[in-house]
Amino acid sequence: MLTKPHFLTAASVSLLLGVFQAGAALNPVSQDRSVEASSSAAIQSTTVPDSEGFAAPDFGHFNETADSSALTTLGALFVAAFGTAEQNSRLTPNRVVATGEATAGVLLSAVARGTGKSKSESLFQYEFTVATPSTYSLLGSVDSESVVSGGALIPSLETAVVFEDVGLGVVLFETLTFDETFSISGTLLPGTYRISAEAWVDVSQASSASQFRSVNGSSSFELDFKARNVPEAPTQAACLVLGALGGASVWRRRRLA
Repeated sequence: MLTKPHFLTAASVSLLLGVFQAGAALNPVSQDRSVEASSSAAIQSTTVPDSEGFAAPDFGHFNETADSSALTTLGALFVAAFGTAEQNSRLTPNRVVATGEATAGVLLSAVARGTGKSKSESLFQYEFTVATPSTYSLLGSVDSESVVSGGALIPSLETAVVFEDVGLGVVLFETLTFDETFSISGTLLPGTYRISAEAWVDVSQASSASQFRSVNGSSSFELDFKARNVPEAPTQAACLVLGALGGASVWRRRRLA
């Protein structure tokens, strides 16, 4: 009496394949991504403010620009302040890409009791978990510059990229200057990690009664983080089991024949 050959069902194959498929290396935990810009221009007792800001509501693509501009006048005299913050960031299961920039400036004609202020910030923060050992690479750059005239003060600038092991409380990488490129790689063990980046400019300048003054500052960051799961022993075991079961089916079919 012939017995029906034993074959792996589609469901069994799917189950085994699920054991060793790579899948997502980065599992999202939280995100904080935003752009903000605020400015104010004042002459004597008259102050004109302006501000704008946006924040990412979820883990989706975030591409926003916040602008602010303020102008106040006294006859032909004026104080103007302006700022812009931009960010374009994507969070995917195996890659994180983000660029951000903040600019701020103030223009002041020769006027008594004039003040211009502007502040802008592009903030990026993403926390995620790694379930299995994964290789990674992180590359990018930070940059900042400022230009002043008329005896104006240099603006406050900051830009940085930081990569942390949250569980161990260890900083794995941090930019050390405001103008550098970087490229690192390694292996991550299962745990919780965080990538942070910031571009920030703050300008506050009083006018001069005798000369024109101007202040301009900018900061920016770029980062590209990639991760890939490292195959583990269970993956290899699943492949062996799959091969053995397939071989057993073929052997049985030939024997019965």
